[in-house]
Parts: sequence; C-alpha cells; structure tokens
Amino acid sequence: MNENKKKEIRAGFQSGFSIAFGFIPIAMTFGILAKSAGTSLLECMGFSAIVYAGASQFMAIELLKSGAGIASIVFTTLLFNFRHFIMGASMSTKLDEDSMRWRPIMAFWMTDETYSIAYLKQEKISASFYIPMAMTAYLSLSLGSFLGFQLGSVLPSALNQSMGVALYAMFLAILTPEIKKSLKIFGVVATSGAVNMLVHRLDFVPMGWHIIIVIVLTVGIWTLLDRGEGKCEVSCCE
Repeated sequence: MNENKKKEIRAGFQSGFSIAFGFIPIAMTFGILAKSAGTSLLECMGFSAIVYAGASQFMAIELLKSGAGIASIVFTTLLFNFRHFIMGASMSTKLDEDSMRWRPIMAFWMTDETYSIAYLKQEKISASFYIPMAMTAYLSLSLGSFLGFQLGSVLPSALNQSMGVALYAMFLAILTPEIKKSLKIFGVVATSGAVNMLVHRLDFVPMGWHIIIVIVLTVGIWTLLDRGEGKCEVSCCE
C-alpha cells in the first residue's frame, strides 16, 4: 500500500469519527424510542443496520406505533429518501477508476453527511477515503441504537414515552436554518402542514398513508408554483 492511500484511509477515519460524534446521540434517542414502541433489540438493530436511514427510522417507528401497515411504511421511507437516487448519480460521476467496483457498498453507506464530505473534499472520490469514513459512521449508528435500547430498559416508562418528542425536535433543528435562508422553505413547510390537517380529516384514508399523500401533494403543488414562477419571469423578460 502506497503512502498516498494510507493518508486517504487516515483522513477517511478522521472524517468518520467527526460524523460519529453526531450520529451516536441521535441513534441513542432512536434506540430509546424503539424500546418504548415495543420493538425487540433485534428489530431495533435491524433498523439501523439494514434500513440505515436516519430520520426515516424515527418516522417508521412513529408509523408502527400508530398502527400503519408495512406497505405504507416502506413506501413512505422510499419517498422520504428519494433524494438518494440523485445523490448517488451525482457521486458516481466523481468516483475514480479504482473505486468503481466498490459502488454497491458505497451506495448503501451513503448518507447526507458522507456524501457532503466526500463530494466537497475530493476532486475524485476514492474508496480508500470514502469506505473508512462511511464504515465508521455506519457502525456508530448501530452502536448508538444498541446503547439507547439498553438505556431504554432502565429508564422510567413515562420518560421513554416522552422521547417521541425527539422526532419533532430533530426536524425543527433541521428546518430552522433552512427557513432562515429561504422563505420558500417556509412555504413548503406551511403547505405540508395545511395539507396534513386536511388529509387527517378524511376518515377513509388508511392509517399510515396520510404522510404519503401529504408528500405527493406538497411536491405537486410546489412544482406547479415553481413552473408558474418560471413562466412569469420569462414573459416579463420578453
């Protein structure tokens, strides 16, 4: 192994540990929430080891608690993580030749954090850097989930149940900086909230499909608004 690869591996682990410091507290919260929802340790670890989808894991647990069906949970998670198709296509254009055979594992371990660091840090993304980073992040999420589940076994029941608030706090923490950057983000959030209230009034909509309908309708509304805005700008320029 040449010296350059050794440097890339070390840099990958260093970046991975920086992600892990953020992942472990979130994963512990998820583990506690999973315990309060009545899942087993194996199921909890399966979420983090197989699904490995961060916020979608919280959402799936909430849907399970509400009695949603498996199909609606899977489809909701797919919609929620659809951005990964775009991220993966974008990252594949920056892979060096030696990393092409590692694409399946690199894609599976791709998160918003690993993608951002790799895409911004290197002109060409190498497996020597990416895999140590992504593996460290992946293991930290599983470790945090395990620790949280064990902690949930000794915490009072009332405190376990209150951990469901962590989901909403996490989403607010993600949304607030983005809302400050763009009023359009606030518009999307407000629209989704209004659509959600309307959909919940429809008694014939099966439990768990509410969020799918909200996602599709909100995306559709703002796609039409953006197109209308674009046409308006073109007509004004003419």
